[in-house]
Amino acid sequence: MTTTISTFVTDMANSTTNDTSDDANVSDSTLTEAPYNMWADPDNYVEHRIAVALWKYLCPVVILIGVVGSVLTIMVMQGTGMKRTTPSVYLTFLATADALTLLTGALRHWINYSWEIDIRDLMAWICKTHHFVLYLCIHLSGWLLVAVSIDRVITVYLPLQARFISTKRNALIISTTMVIILGAINSHWFLTYSVSFNYGELYCQFQPIFEDSFDLRVWMWVDLALSSALPFLILIVSNIMISVQLARVSKQRNEMGSGGNDNSRSMTVMLLSISVVFVCLTLPMAVYLTTQSFSYEYENSQAIWRDEMTYAIVSNIAYINNAINFFLYCVSGSKFRGELAKLCGKKKSRKANNQSMSVTRMTGVSESRQSVKTVTSELQK
Repeated sequence: MTTTISTFVTDMANSTTNDTSDDANVSDSTLTEAPYNMWADPDNYVEHRIAVALWKYLCPVVILIGVVGSVLTIMVMQGTGMKRTTPSVYLTFLATADALTLLTGALRHWINYSWEIDIRDLMAWICKTHHFVLYLCIHLSGWLLVAVSIDRVITVYLPLQARFISTKRNALIISTTMVIILGAINSHWFLTYSVSFNYGELYCQFQPIFEDSFDLRVWMWVDLALSSALPFLILIVSNIMISVQLARVSKQRNEMGSGGNDNSRSMTVMLLSISVVFVCLTLPMAVYLTTQSFSYEYENSQAIWRDEMTYAIVSNIAYINNAINFFLYCVSGSKFRGELAKLCGKKKSRKANNQSMSVTRMTGVSESRQSVKTVTSELQK
């Protein structure tokens, strides 16, 4: 049996154990018998083949695009005129969190499905640290968008006070505080998770003492609230407020015939777009996790592979959210496009200057050699 399939089955078994004895017996029976029935030839199930294809072929493309986009975003936010803006702090943290999410979460699945190696199962410290970094970055992404959305609400509703409230210093303090608080919340992974034997192999999973009392009763709901429910609620409300105010201000400017601050409007539209896309692309995962929390057993083998396919689909959609922010900035933010063009222009200019200096040096050396030859010939005469 491959590590990929057994890992998925174990993960599903760990996430669907009930705390009542009767239901637990039914669940255990279903989850221990069904996997061995289907392990004979899982490729007979189209759901399994779809899941494998998504993880092996779509996932690496998402990782590559996302990591390159995050690096470019950081370069624009910290290497151009945008570094003077408050959102640049939040978006730099966000790009870092997105890249780490892809390099921990998505990369793990790709390696697992491509080479049948789950890096979490290798050592206890990898198991604990991997969970900590992944969940910290997932939670941080949502809350950074919440922070930048609230910052925009302040900017559009209180433009005069915003220059004292929405400062880079405050943004840095807020972002750092988020990292500390969310890091403290996710520190439980170092205690509750470790590697242990299951089905004759080592697996990274909740320790039995914490599974019923903490995983199913506490953490499942805390995770859902931090990663989806609360950010969704705040983002929807703040985006509605921003949209209403932008429409109102635009109408007033049209009536007065004034232009207004195009850079501020461009930044607001850009941040509004990434918030909307975040809600749309992470909503399927939130719905999946919510339905999973009330599902304790599978009807048959095909139901397990159907769940594997569903998980692969919603996970890749969520990872796409971490990968496309750079392109959203380019499409919706004229200021971002302008600064990116300047950054590329600087690099081309530097390259041209370096080439010009090299040619000048070579020309100078050639002229010097020619002068020396001329002087030498004159002396010989």
